[in-house]
Amino acid sequence: MKKLFYIIILGCMYSCSSGEKHPDGIEDIFVSLEDKSLTIDKPAFETFDYVKLEMTSESVIGDVSKVVIGNERIYVLSLIDPRIFIFSLDGKYINSLKRGNGPGEVLFVSDFEYRNNNLYVLDNYRSIKQYDSDGNYIAEKYKLDSPYFSFTQADDDCLWLFDSNINGKSNHFLYYQSETDSAYGISKPNSIKGKPFVYYNFYNNGIVSLPVCDTIYSIKADKLNPEYVIHSKVETSLR
Repeated sequence: MKKLFYIIILGCMYSCSSGEKHPDGIEDIFVSLEDKSLTIDKPAFETFDYVKLEMTSESVIGDVSKVVIGNERIYVLSLIDPRIFIFSLDGKYINSLKRGNGPGEVLFVSDFEYRNNNLYVLDNYRSIKQYDSDGNYIAEKYKLDSPYFSFTQADDDCLWLFDSNINGKSNHFLYYQSETDSAYGISKPNSIKGKPFVYYNFYNNGIVSLPVCDTIYSIKADKLNPEYVIHSKVETSLR
């Protein structure tokens, strides 16, 4: 018997407080950790819809870490079975990436992106594989020298990778790679150097936020620019 898995897809509206801008364009944001009151000028969610995802013997999902919508498809990354499942907008199961060592198969998907009608999948921490919107394999886009947990593409030829310190040796949060160039970006604070950790969704709509870091950055192609600095009344050195 088929079962249905329920997932909520939310349309979120949010606002950001403004602060003083420096001559270099960086803006200060001040936060009081002692003030526990919450003031909301508008609802947190303006609209939302329920989509029932069809669960079959081929689409058993759970511990969902990422959901992306594109080309009238819903793409779901499940960590119980770490690969990508593809559904229609009304929730009907369409396809999933197959597990294995063969061409186009995946071993352990930790992150993915949908871009220009293609899926880009980070497999086994060391390979970016390209698929079409229905999950058909196209090619291996990048073969990585070190393990990375998540990534984003600033454009078709610029790749930013987040290092969760799987090998315990990295001193940087981010690594930039293109077909012709590579570089490290943003050093890790001493408090977390040498310690592995999991951190999802470091990148959202051009903005980068990192753990134990008081600066928020923007990514524009191969450039990483500081945009905001978070200040709190509790003086703690985060850098």
